[in-house]
Amino acid sequence: MFFPQRASARVALAATHSLIFCLFVSSISSVPALTHGGRATSISAQPALRWYRGNTHTHTNNSDGDSSPLAVATRYKELGYNFVVLSDHNRLTDVDSINNSLAEADQFLVMKGEEVTDSFNGKPVHINSINSQSAIAPQHGINVLNTIDNDVAAITQAGGLAYVAHPNYGFAITSEDLKNVAGTALFEIYNAHPVVNNGGDSNHPSVESIWDETLSSGKLRFGIAADDEHTLSNVSGALPGRAWVMVHAASLDADSITDSIKRGDFYASTGVTLQDYQVRADGISINLDTGSIGPTTIDFIGKGGRLLQRDTSSSASYTFTGNEMYVRAKIVDGAGQVAWTQPVFTARLNSGNAILNAGSLGNEPQVSKAVSPDSVAIAFGLGLAASTVEAERNVDGTFPTTLGGTTVTVNGRSAEIYYASLSQVNFHIPDETELGVAQLVITNPDGVKLQSQVTIEPSAPGIFTENGKGSGAAVKFEATRLLPKQFFPADTLRRCYIYATGIRVGSQLTVLVNGQAVAVESVKECRRLPGLFQLNLALPSELVNSPATLVIQADGKTSNSTTLQFQ
Repeated sequence: MFFPQRASARVALAATHSLIFCLFVSSISSVPALTHGGRATSISAQPALRWYRGNTHTHTNNSDGDSSPLAVATRYKELGYNFVVLSDHNRLTDVDSINNSLAEADQFLVMKGEEVTDSFNGKPVHINSINSQSAIAPQHGINVLNTIDNDVAAITQAGGLAYVAHPNYGFAITSEDLKNVAGTALFEIYNAHPVVNNGGDSNHPSVESIWDETLSSGKLRFGIAADDEHTLSNVSGALPGRAWVMVHAASLDADSITDSIKRGDFYASTGVTLQDYQVRADGISINLDTGSIGPTTIDFIGKGGRLLQRDTSSSASYTFTGNEMYVRAKIVDGAGQVAWTQPVFTARLNSGNAILNAGSLGNEPQVSKAVSPDSVAIAFGLGLAASTVEAERNVDGTFPTTLGGTTVTVNGRSAEIYYASLSQVNFHIPDETELGVAQLVITNPDGVKLQSQVTIEPSAPGIFTENGKGSGAAVKFEATRLLPKQFFPADTLRRCYIYATGIRVGSQLTVLVNGQAVAVESVKECRRLPGLFQLNLALPSELVNSPATLVIQADGKTSNSTTLQFQ
């Protein structure tokens, strides 16, 4: 039975619940180290991968170039390129005979490609294909975006990798188009042809501004630099050797190069070479090749094209804050040559154990971590919220499902949120959540959706601790000191309250103190905080030795091991 509650006891319990709230929304400094959940690019960290220089946009006299395919490929080999994609307009140029003459293992390769040359209402819509296996005819469409999507779909169907060429050529492709393109994340951030308007004009934004606007909408896009070569000799035309990509791949073969470009494992350049480039869980580091022409600026750029940090040496590091939304680097040397690294979205969930029981915080002995319906959980990551916000209860007693612009859903159901910060969100697992693997989605204020899976079990006990880390002394209040003696039976048992989550009234519940089962006189849900439970324990005097080990077992699952400390 529950202990009777007089006014003084209710006040004490209310204070207790407030304390628990403070504990489990605890300091961000207790958050475990982040693990990087995305792409990592590093020369030194991944010795099995190599950097390959290549041009993905090249024309021969099979369309509107001035030289034969063999002559064009030969020129790129002479310039020190490792691969070149022949991308004639609406034609798939054969490369087998050229490779028979020029290809060298891990040194040089000629790849198939095509520039699918389409238009809408007089606007040029050109979509390049890398490594396609058959020619693709322009597909057309009812507007620019639909035209892009149709051509991209046709290229994909032909086994190729599609990307949007020179979006500012004829100012045909807007940021809205680039945001909504389906089927490819690739486009040309820089095209070396003299008439494509990379820098925009007084009425149109630069391609780089279009990139930042697209990234700021939450859409990941990777930027390619390419020659768009049409001539080998006309100095006023589109010459080879002016722009390229440096691709990080396991080997110099068409599939490996294509796969690396598809996943964004490359950087774009008009002359700057990186000696070392690493993306880690906590930031980015860049070192330039010793041959770079100084002085050099290394700019780290975030949401809206905002300059986050500028360095003027040959190396630089940037540490993520989680507020940037994304970070990309632009490096400019003394000759005006540029390199662009690909954007890294800084909002992410921890790749391992992103969702944990708010009491145990991963300290429970089960290898597979789980939570239960009607429990308090914590998500760890970076960029989860714009600032630190503690929730206030709604008028009806519930907690908000949107806190500081951040939302959480579990199997599509909105979760009440208690606390949100850059690296941590504390929330309630809805009572109705099905057992098994649940889909969890956190949407941050930028609209970025961070997805994870979490195992839901009938019980997943966790004991709240004083340090808020799931270890050490359990949060405990001695009932026999809080309440008058007449509230208790005339016995020698010492009674205390502990607080847990991941249990439910009616669970098969055992509390062990120093390995001995003790009486659980009541289990009560704390109505002021859904998912928090108060356990009223009655302990024999011989167990009240400080410190004593405290563990909960519920439905076959064991909680974190904590201690009871008495005075």
